[in-house]
Amino acid sequence: MPGMRPLDTLSPSGREVLVRPVSLSPAVSGSRRQNLREVVPFPVPWRAGSGSRCRAFPLRPVPGGYREGSLVHGPPPGHVPYRRPSLGTIPPASPPLPGHRRPLYPSRPVVFPILLGPGGGVGLLAFPSGWRFLLPGGGGVGSVSLRPGPAVASEEVRGMTEEYPLFRAFPMLSAYLPRVSLGVWPTPVERLSSLERRHGLPPLYVKRDDLSSPHYGGNKVRKLEFTLADALRRGCRTVMTMGAAGSNHVLATAVHGRRVGLRTVAILFDQPCAEYVCRNLLLDARFGVRFRWASSIPLVPLAYLKERLYSLVKGEKVYWLGPGGSSVLGCLGYVNAGLEIAEQVRRSLLPEPGLVVTAMGTHGTAAGLWVGMKLAGLGSRLAGVGVVESAYCNPFLWARLANRVAGLLEGMDPRMRVPRARPSDLLFVGEQLGRGYAHLTREDVEAVREAYELEGLKLEGTYTGKALAAALRLGGICGGKPLLFVNTYNSADLSHLVAGMDYHILPLPFHRFFTAPWRELEEELVASFGSRDGYPSREAQ
Repeated sequence: MPGMRPLDTLSPSGREVLVRPVSLSPAVSGSRRQNLREVVPFPVPWRAGSGSRCRAFPLRPVPGGYREGSLVHGPPPGHVPYRRPSLGTIPPASPPLPGHRRPLYPSRPVVFPILLGPGGGVGLLAFPSGWRFLLPGGGGVGSVSLRPGPAVASEEVRGMTEEYPLFRAFPMLSAYLPRVSLGVWPTPVERLSSLERRHGLPPLYVKRDDLSSPHYGGNKVRKLEFTLADALRRGCRTVMTMGAAGSNHVLATAVHGRRVGLRTVAILFDQPCAEYVCRNLLLDARFGVRFRWASSIPLVPLAYLKERLYSLVKGEKVYWLGPGGSSVLGCLGYVNAGLEIAEQVRRSLLPEPGLVVTAMGTHGTAAGLWVGMKLAGLGSRLAGVGVVESAYCNPFLWARLANRVAGLLEGMDPRMRVPRARPSDLLFVGEQLGRGYAHLTREDVEAVREAYELEGLKLEGTYTGKALAAALRLGGICGGKPLLFVNTYNSADLSHLVAGMDYHILPLPFHRFFTAPWRELEEELVASFGSRDGYPSREAQ
């Protein structure tokens, strides 16, 4: 196209990308045109002037322009990037872009055409971390992030990429997806030999996601790395979520949200009384959760509106995070877990499992795992053990969420091809639900007791106990192939934080959980551990 000049990729070391100004449509503002003139080492976000961050990707020539190549690591320590003096850098006096405090970037890529013609055209691709100008022939004029933020050291960026199989396999995603590092990856896999012998099972392994963080582990950490980063990207300082009174998701959001400077508001509804409910409520209060009582699920929308009005009056910008953290962004944490399992198989840490078993309530863990295993080429089948009533937890809702996750990823990187999920792709196990959510079954309690006595593995009765009970029954349908059980519970000991706390500091609706009778079989479950996890007994409260 006349007047267009593709960017210059002059770089002796191959580790930098030099971008030259291009002719732009008048629709592009002068300040943004000025900010497109840059020379950056890669892939380190580079800070200049008033705090603008810039990122570029390696490019390779194609007919009609340039195309993004594979992401490479930054220069070694002491390396001085080559810079072409005539290009200069971003002017330090450049005014901040509109949306400095309220980012205007969309949650998924959007293409805005600028100039169109019979042979192609020029367009602007907007995505969560910046803008990219598109040239005829499918090329691009680099990827430049103009979002404000602090500089990040090259070692930190390299570590965040290397620890994440999802970003290693699909480097373009690191530009699209904001993420905060909250956990320790990969989580280990261990063989449960004693349980194998006790039940005559094929090889049984456990994926120890309970060790995902020393602050508070479990499956929520993987989800929160993306959802909390999205909250920060949007300029929010408060996260509002919901769950049952003893929700592990609410507690994980409070613990890790506090680590990144976010407050937590929790809309809680009723559930059967249990020891872990008392413990989690006290920990919620310890981590500064603002409670909003809804009493039952149908009243959650009313509590939500009340909290929204309260936040509006106070001038708070609130980020809504659905139950279980199972948004499409949150599921990406378990897409990475599926790729992580495939890497552990390749490293001979476990054989390829015939069946992967996980608890399923809000579908996020199971949906992400399935997509990740398909991307990795694993032939394992996924079993989801329902722990919530079938109106909220079923294969149809799981397939819809899995397909939304696959669609998001394919929109960000056209190289990704994920088959569409069908309800029949999930082996759904609903027999462990019992009387309903958080109600114990005899098999559930026995599985928790055996895991603790034979393997030293601490589970609970609402999610992981039911999932393990199902795994012990499903061994016969694997044809001798290994089973992999995903432990989504938390094993971090927070007992010192609730010692001596008085439940009367909680709002009045929550006092009944400390005085009403326990759920059926709860005393038997607690007796399996003695003083469970080091937490004080209920009588001590």
